[in-house]
Amino acid sequence: MTVRASFVDLPVELCERIILLAARLYALDDRATLANLSRTSRAIHALVQPIQVETVSLKSPSLAHICAAPHLFLSTRCLLAGELPADEDRARLQSVVKSSNAFSNVELFHGPLLVLDAILCVCRPVRVIATSGRLTDSPQMAASFSGLTHLRGVRPAFFLQFFRTNGDESCRLLSQLSHVIIDSRIHFTDTLIALLSRLLELPKLERICLWSPARDSDILYLVFEVLLEFARARHETRLWLHQAIGHPVSTSSDPSSLFDDEHWLFGERFIS
Repeated sequence: MTVRASFVDLPVELCERIILLAARLYALDDRATLANLSRTSRAIHALVQPIQVETVSLKSPSLAHICAAPHLFLSTRCLLAGELPADEDRARLQSVVKSSNAFSNVELFHGPLLVLDAILCVCRPVRVIATSGRLTDSPQMAASFSGLTHLRGVRPAFFLQFFRTNGDESCRLLSQLSHVIIDSRIHFTDTLIALLSRLLELPKLERICLWSPARDSDILYLVFEVLLEFARARHETRLWLHQAIGHPVSTSSDPSSLFDDEHWLFGERFIS
């Protein structure tokens, strides 16, 4: 007669793998079930808790919860931030992350640059999707971008400020940057050309995509002609153009999916 083993008879390592597999299956679509699983026992809670906070939505209403238990967010990898319009809210967030190292493992950030600025004291983001705002000129901010590979949604003024502030150190600080999507609603082609020349000097740069709203088609035509001449003169194949309706970071109902590689590869190349 064959005796069937129950779950508790399995090796601890196998039990952990089964629980983690189940947790990750529920993590995307059924957060309530994931929460129930974490309450099963203290041991299972310790396994599941990091998955619960792997992706976190940060908005004004949730700030109090984060500040009350910052240690829960040490394993957060993806932060989806909303606007924190009050200066005191951003200062409070910065104070909490400095004292607790909350969000210190954030690699993926989607949200306003002012909110990102509040957590850069503890994290080194790899992919950043900016929805609004600008960063401060602090050396801490510049050093925090040393591991950045993908940057999307910033306007030319962001890079102009960065290069002006950091001078000859700029290329070293952005040495890992490979994919850039720029909100290119700018009518000063000389400024844009000067900026592109600096970015194209970055050692690992693979692609710059200029996003422009469809309603600016007349202005875009004039800019396009100048950029096409620039690309041809340099035999530059890393320049791309994308014309669309809406903001360059609002192309998906699921912001976390915007970090996927496919969302960094749209547009048409200026020259092949």
